[in-house]
This record gives sequence, C-alpha cells and structure tokens, in this order.
Amino acid sequence: MTEFWRLVFLMLAGHALADFGLQSDRMSFSKRRDNPAVDTAGLPVWWMWLGAHALMHGGAVAVVTGVWWLGLLETVFHCLIDSFRGPGITPPAWLDQAMHAFCKLAWALIALEVT
Repeated sequence: MTEFWRLVFLMLAGHALADFGLQSDRMSFSKRRDNPAVDTAGLPVWWMWLGAHALMHGGAVAVVTGVWWLGLLETVFHCLIDSFRGPGITPPAWLDQAMHAFCKLAWALIALEVT
C-alpha cells in the first residue's frame, strides 16, 4: 500500500509541475481548440500545443512508474480531458483536475500489477 501512495504522490507532483510550473500562458491559450492561430500551411496549431502539453504529462507518468505504455495512456487521456476545453465548453477547474487525478490513481494500480 505504501508503494501505491508513493506512486500517486510522485505522479501528482509531476502533474502539478507540468500543469502549473511548466505550462506557460502561451501554451495554456494555444492548446485550446478555439485558438484561431494557423501555421504557414494554414493548418490549425492547437493540436500541436495540446499534444506537447499532454506529452509532458505522459513523460512524467512513464518516469515515475517505469512503464512506458502507461505514459502513452496518460498522454492520450490527458489530451482527451483537456480537449473538452473549446468553443463554449469550459468545465470547472476542479472537475478537470479531478479527472486527471483519477487517471493517476488508475495508473498507480496498474503499475503495481505489471511491475
């Protein structure tokens, strides 16, 4: 049980670092689907910013758990959760963070079973 809480704590610390310490105002705005910016080919850039942000989270999970595919799952789930922020859709911050924390609990349970 101690190992479970160690994993949860470290993943939540990584989450706080990636969501609040490393995420700039530019990234926070640019990852939204309602961001009007486009690249030189006229393609929207929001997905690149969102992907980079989610990849930071996935990297933290992979490092903490030592399981690369849990990092991949975190990347995908973080991207899905954050993609709910868009035109006319802004879930409360507590709900967004609760969904992310729930994922960390799931990753810790899985990591204990596969390692």
